[in-house]
Amino acid sequence: MLKPLPPARERAFAGLLRTDLGELASLKHPCLASPVRLCREGGQTYLARPYVEGTDVLAASRGKGERWLVGVLSSAARALALLHRFGLAHGNLKSANLLVRRRPPPTSDEATPAVALSDPAWWPSPGLAGAAHAADLRGLGAVGYSILTGRALDPSVEKALERPRKLSPAVSTDLERVILKLLQRDPRKGYESTDDLLADLGRLTGESLTGLLRPASCFLDREAELRRARALLDEARGPTAIAVTAEAGMGKS
Repeated sequence: MLKPLPPARERAFAGLLRTDLGELASLKHPCLASPVRLCREGGQTYLARPYVEGTDVLAASRGKGERWLVGVLSSAARALALLHRFGLAHGNLKSANLLVRRRPPPTSDEATPAVALSDPAWWPSPGLAGAAHAADLRGLGAVGYSILTGRALDPSVEKALERPRKLSPAVSTDLERVILKLLQRDPRKGYESTDDLLADLGRLTGESLTGLLRPASCFLDREAELRRARALLDEARGPTAIAVTAEAGMGKS
């Protein structure tokens, strides 16, 4: 999708954009949509952002149960795990940017919705990376809180929260604990990492959710290429050099 920038604002707006958009674009993950980028066509500058055929998570949550929500949180947490592992932050996590795909892959089911985390912030996150990562987790907690209670929540505003079970008694105690821990502003009481969050979500479903989901297309997973390189080296009868070429972010290192 293309959003044209007014000519008078092009230069000023471009100077405000975060400098790590190229790094974001190099990351591949089934739960992470490509980031926004600048492009120019016919003398006009546009902001390009991905089109995901799907519905925002609040609209898609109607009539769904807790297990479905845990699947949404797990998918989003895996996408954040990849970003945070490389020192990047999403910076714009809200329900409108957490999309449930209308055409999920064949392997998905009702309990594990096909989710895409899209539209990372165009601007740099203030403060250190750790603070930006914590803000991402609070944003995810705000999405979960809104789904459980039907009340919108701005995670950047510090205020006393009503417990989800008070507003919706059907919410389980365990899921309420996860949501409230995500929303903690005190780093000593909140989640230190996405791995900790995935561990707790796994305990809710009886599954092991720690670590990154690494599909065959993910640039972190290069087993096939490594096997081919080893086979070439095994066949070599003398000094051998292997050149590795690929587009940026495909895992050459």
